[in-house]
Amino acid sequence: MKSILKSAIYPITILGPLISAHTLAVQCYDTVLTPTVLVQPLNCELTITNPYALTIVGPTGSLRMLGAGQIECNNTLDEGNAGILVKGISASVIGGKIDSCPNGIELDGIGSHTILNTQILDFTDNGISVTSSYNTISNSKTIGLNGSVHGIVINDKSNYNTINNNYISSAGSDGINVNGQYTSITLNEIENNGLNGIKIDADNSTISNNLLKFNTDDGIDIETGFNTVSGNVVIENGEDGIELEGTGSENIVTFNYVDNNFEVGITIDSLTTINNTVKNNTSINNGLDLNDDSENMTCTNQINNWSNNDVGPTGTSNPPCLKDQ
Repeated sequence: MKSILKSAIYPITILGPLISAHTLAVQCYDTVLTPTVLVQPLNCELTITNPYALTIVGPTGSLRMLGAGQIECNNTLDEGNAGILVKGISASVIGGKIDSCPNGIELDGIGSHTILNTQILDFTDNGISVTSSYNTISNSKTIGLNGSVHGIVINDKSNYNTINNNYISSAGSDGINVNGQYTSITLNEIENNGLNGIKIDADNSTISNNLLKFNTDDGIDIETGFNTVSGNVVIENGEDGIELEGTGSENIVTFNYVDNNFEVGITIDSLTTINNTVKNNTSINNGLDLNDDSENMTCTNQINNWSNNDVGPTGTSNPPCLKDQ
């Protein structure tokens, strides 16, 4: 059943029956083509016919949620896709809350969209799913349900996205999962996710100045190359603090603080993970502070470059000479 809000809002354009935008507020399943303000709750049942609560189309369409403005999904039929679908170019969603939707927001179309100051709660799939490029997600919060997938997922061929200053928690898998190149991830707090805080499966990402804690597996897991990991605080994760594995090469891991992770603080876990630089980090109080599976007992292989890493007076490494490089 459509939920119709009777309060006055800014003028909007709606695809559908020709009704005056001044007398009809935002309804479930509307396509928004102009700047629009939502000030009351919108509860939408998602179906095969109407899999999105709202669709925002840029460059002219935008949604600002103020006061009580929020979107809640009813997906009992398990046929819905997301609370909001963002299409076109340079659309925006600002403020408010999106609750109990499969995906909170899907960023589609050409891209250059903005998500700002939005709470996405109790999602069952992904908090934000990105299938376009040059988008910015900032100052927002994603908190998932048990069994959900990722807090934010950057899908394949979705490049040059920015994830900045968000709180990301309780996703069933990764807090942030990256499959698109040139992703910037900075100043986020990422905790209590079911797998990794950040998982990188694409080249040329920058991961800097984030706080990653209490994630079930790794704080940061990288399987690709040419990524930079710097200035992060990575503490009390269930497996490794920072893990480089797979065929990843030419990664730079520097100036990170890695403390009290259950298995290894900073680890290179594969013989095919080569030509990486790990330097100027602090890695203390971990199960093992430093590890490189490709290095020999005298640290003369030097397939990867380790230098000036601080493990404290009782720190440990494999091989033991690695901590002295």
